[in-house]
Amino acid sequence: MPQMLNEQVRDARAGAALEALLQDIGFTLRLLRRAPGFTVVAIVTLALGIGANAAIFGVLKSVLLDALPYADADRLVHVFGPLSAGTVAEIRQRQRSFESIAAFTPFVDDAVYGSEDGPRSAQIAWVGPEFFHSLGVSPALGRTFKDNETASGLVPLSGGLLGSDTARVVVMTHAAWQRFFASSPGALGRDVRINGMARTVVGVLPPGFVGPMGAADFFLPFDLGPVVAVSRAVRRSTATSPGRRRRRRSHERSYGGPESRRLHDRRSAAEGGAAVRTGGRCLG
Repeated sequence: MPQMLNEQVRDARAGAALEALLQDIGFTLRLLRRAPGFTVVAIVTLALGIGANAAIFGVLKSVLLDALPYADADRLVHVFGPLSAGTVAEIRQRQRSFESIAAFTPFVDDAVYGSEDGPRSAQIAWVGPEFFHSLGVSPALGRTFKDNETASGLVPLSGGLLGSDTARVVVMTHAAWQRFFASSPGALGRDVRINGMARTVVGVLPPGFVGPMGAADFFLPFDLGPVVAVSRAVRRSTATSPGRRRRRRSHERSYGGPESRRLHDRRSAAEGGAAVRTGGRCLG
């Protein structure tokens, strides 16, 4: 009984918990010193487990928890593909819930920027004229695209096989403005050569903007209307009898077939989807 009373008094006195913790730590260190192999395995296992959990949480946080870096991000919806140009056109015609729908190619292309110091590498992205409005992004300088400034969507989606590059205006990112023009306001309205063609800079985007297709230096406008027309023409030309298809086979190989397949393959890989602001804007 006196021994039990002494233990209770010892446990109740100030600092008893800390003393017990220090004793446990000392005992653990002595055990680990006696088994160095087990110690190394335990430390490595703990490090890998903690690192993997931290990495997974970081990815989930950025994908699921963090808001998109755009205005009213909770109203944006991204409709993933592969989506054909005709599907995007039908969504645009039939939907009643979205303020705007914008198409874009979900990748960036390598390009050559012709500077005064010689050719330099750059990244370009093709977007519909409604793209920046749909994201709620306003330029830091200048303006974005107008509907009458677009090139045919056959250019980016077929790699230039089915159409000529007629995009004469570009919008550049803030990083590209600093990199190529040293943040000079005189960049607006200036003609720049991208892929050997003169194009006019009409706007500079705000700092930190990155599109859903990834980091780009210049944005070029395109219109999916011609792609829809070609797709429908291809569907009509293939809706023939087996006999007529056999007679047309050689002609399709030299014209419609290969080009249509290249367009379809490129488009299937290229066209992402549509991002939408409910009651608001949609990207495709």
